[in-house]
Amino acid sequence: MKIQLTLPLLLLGLSVGATLRAQDLSSAEPQRVVVYVHGQQQPVSYWSHQIDSIMCTDHTLDTYVHGIMPTTFSAEQIDSIKFIDEQLNTSIALTITPNPDKTGIAELRATAGSDAKEIKMLNAESFRFPEEMSEVDMMGVLYNPSAWSMKPEEGSTYSISNLQRNYTYTAIAAAVDKYGNFGTPTRVEYTMPNYPIQGAPKVEVNIHDQTYTGFQVDLIPNKDVKEYFFLAGAIEPYFLGGLSIQQFVVLYGVDTSTRQGHTQETLNFKYSDFKPSTDYPLYIVMRDQNGQLTDLVTHTVRTADKGTDQEAHVSIEVKEITATSARVIVTPDENTSVFRDRLVEKEAYDSNQDNLQTVLEEMFNEEDSMGNPLLVEADDWTWPELKPDTEYYVFGRAKNAKSEWGPMTKTTFRTLKAGTQAQTQSAAKPVVSRIATSAE
Repeated sequence: MKIQLTLPLLLLGLSVGATLRAQDLSSAEPQRVVVYVHGQQQPVSYWSHQIDSIMCTDHTLDTYVHGIMPTTFSAEQIDSIKFIDEQLNTSIALTITPNPDKTGIAELRATAGSDAKEIKMLNAESFRFPEEMSEVDMMGVLYNPSAWSMKPEEGSTYSISNLQRNYTYTAIAAAVDKYGNFGTPTRVEYTMPNYPIQGAPKVEVNIHDQTYTGFQVDLIPNKDVKEYFFLAGAIEPYFLGGLSIQQFVVLYGVDTSTRQGHTQETLNFKYSDFKPSTDYPLYIVMRDQNGQLTDLVTHTVRTADKGTDQEAHVSIEVKEITATSARVIVTPDENTSVFRDRLVEKEAYDSNQDNLQTVLEEMFNEEDSMGNPLLVEADDWTWPELKPDTEYYVFGRAKNAKSEWGPMTKTTFRTLKAGTQAQTQSAAKPVVSRIATSAE
């Protein structure tokens, strides 16, 4: 079956096997491209400036819309295609006013142009939207199934409910014309008042069984707590992604089985991946019986001490050396609380020792992080992708219970030549570490 094209489209030169591109649409100055699909009451409609190209084949018609996946219609689906050049008034003005007397409520008033048949709007916390959004981006948001549909009746006011105190929200809206096209979208941002919390919600915190790698916590909410959220441990700014810590805790400090807040009368939770002699925050956010979130509550928990106040050292052993790998074991002594180790190519280090020594010192002195963690137990690691017949340094340094760094320990080893059989424990004596002197 061939696609039957209406006259305006034929005049623009689109026939089976042809492609109509954005510049062709621009030269003809159509406002919209409307595809009438058989059996569908509402045609599929696009602004012409949205379309990159339309391609017609023997069996399909493909519309390539800027920033959106292409839409493919089979020939049997299409009744006709029209270009519409009439100017329609689909302007929109949006006003949102938080209600100071009704907790969690904002009043919405939307005024649309005379040709608007519908208003689409999506309202969410501002952190869920990029700061900069194009018109196409905003239109894409309004295709979300959770977007609201409203009638553009003059003077109509709507209520937005379940909003949170002190939260900033963004509403994106656009008027829709009779062809199903969005008009120019608008974006409004507003912040809810600091409503009072209902009652006196509180979660009792009982810390016990502290070790040098963690602790256990009992959480006991009172009757004014509808649900609560909690996380322990420092949250690196990188992971916040524009969220406040309170918002982060509400999003991720949930019951993993329900993905909702915790509601247990008593909850015991065990942490076991922390570092010795370190203060960690325990964050809690509660929801009152009226549905409002409290401010962030922070408790500080310190893990048990490890090591002594004496100078701390590590030992380094290198074995199972091949042409491209080596097993490195770094073991802390009894005075050590935490430690770090690094592997560096010897020639690169020796040729730029002043700069690399400074970089190494800075890396050892950094705060604990996922990218550069402090180690507690022995580090047994096989380094891959080494260069054949190349010398390497392994550096290690330990910190005692008073957070004082001990001296740097250094070991040198050479990988085997390419094609050489791997050294084993019986074939070659392991390389054992020594403390690096200041002259080195």
